[in-house]
Amino acid sequence: MEIPTYLLFVLGCLGATDVTLFHSVAHGIRSHPDSAGELITHSLRGPTYAILFLVIPNFALHGLFAWGLVFLLLFDVGISIWDFSLEQGSRRFLGGLPGGEYVLHMLMAIVFGAFAASLFCFAYPWFTAPTRVVYAPARVPALLRLTLLVMAIAVLVSGIQDAAAVVHLRRRGFRGSPAPWRNPADKSFHATEVKPPQTPAWTRLVLRSAGLYNLVWGAWVILFPEALFRWAGMPPINYPQIWHCVGMLVGVYGIGYWIAANNPFQHWPLVLVGLLGKILGPVGMWWSVAHGGLPHKIAWICLTNDLIWWVPFALILRRVFLVRHSAASGSDCGGR
Repeated sequence: MEIPTYLLFVLGCLGATDVTLFHSVAHGIRSHPDSAGELITHSLRGPTYAILFLVIPNFALHGLFAWGLVFLLLFDVGISIWDFSLEQGSRRFLGGLPGGEYVLHMLMAIVFGAFAASLFCFAYPWFTAPTRVVYAPARVPALLRLTLLVMAIAVLVSGIQDAAAVVHLRRRGFRGSPAPWRNPADKSFHATEVKPPQTPAWTRLVLRSAGLYNLVWGAWVILFPEALFRWAGMPPINYPQIWHCVGMLVGVYGIGYWIAANNPFQHWPLVLVGLLGKILGPVGMWWSVAHGGLPHKIAWICLTNDLIWWVPFALILRRVFLVRHSAASGSDCGGR
């Protein structure tokens, strides 16, 4: 479990940066009434990551405990989606979600996907083993395991503080009320609320279609890891767990596209990362086929996996650029 442990450490460092720099220093959301919903998601994430920081470097979960770990990761994905949906309203009276925090969230999502994929590669035998918890410390420096223990305590305390902040805000009667330092009668107060550009229906259709395609393709790869190789006339893969990891990463991208469909103008980095992957993938495929590493037949998967998405993804990013440019110059093209 060395790789999952290191990735979990990176994820913990990114999370600590997010809480310290953006939640506390920049916005102080624990004292802001409109952030109560977001604080609830953070309070749920506290014990979730405390369990991960404690278990992953030290224990092997066999049988039903392994399925419990799957549920825990799915629960965290659900919390993240809920958190994303609340952040825009939670930070409206604070000037919106900072660009740096948004980029940090995107990096955390990528690292989480890599962590989950690597975890199931190593933990694949756990699901067929008798149900039990085995003390099996990862072969990493003892200092790293100690650091993750400290992170487990810190994230649990942070979650408790977030829950306490929610209770405190609601006792004071601050349920979705405007920020106390802002005067709603002030014209500048209303001027700060910028109406978001209207999202065209076709962008939502494209991104949701891409998300659904990725989820289906990822599930197919996980459930039938040898099917593609048989179709392409290639020898069966020696380590199907690696192919399972590919399927999980593809599925995580699908979740990202589905989130971006709600507001491409806010979540455009997800579209950009997806487009880069869909460009670099065929480039790598062409190189492998040209040098005899892969048969020509397998290159056909690039058609539906990558090539058909180039134009719609590029058009979405172009529209985002035009809207952001017009907003910066003071004009309005959101309704075009």
